[in-house]
Amino acid sequence: VETVAQFGVIFILFALGLEFSMTKLRVVRSVAVLGGLLQIFLFMCMCGFTVSLCGGKASEGIFVGAFLSMSSTAVVLKFLMEKNNTNALHGQVTIGTLILQ
Repeated sequence: VETVAQFGVIFILFALGLEFSMTKLRVVRSVAVLGGLLQIFLFMCMCGFTVSLCGGKASEGIFVGAFLSMSSTAVVLKFLMEKNNTNALHGQVTIGTLILQ
């Protein structure tokens, strides 16, 4: 079952590559990069702060925050494709952010 699920993710990511062009990525590049990096940084800080409030090491929280800040590209892409939002501006920014992650 796990192997079949991995093939599904591969096909979804392949579909992303077919639908998304580099020219569209260049249009949203600055917003996607800035927003993506800001989102990752803030999530790492929030997790580090929360863990330190709970008595743990802030470095452990930052480490966990780095992993939790990564969105599931396959899930988000499937949702955007179902709603036909891959060509909308917010869809392009979201896809650009996912590529950055």
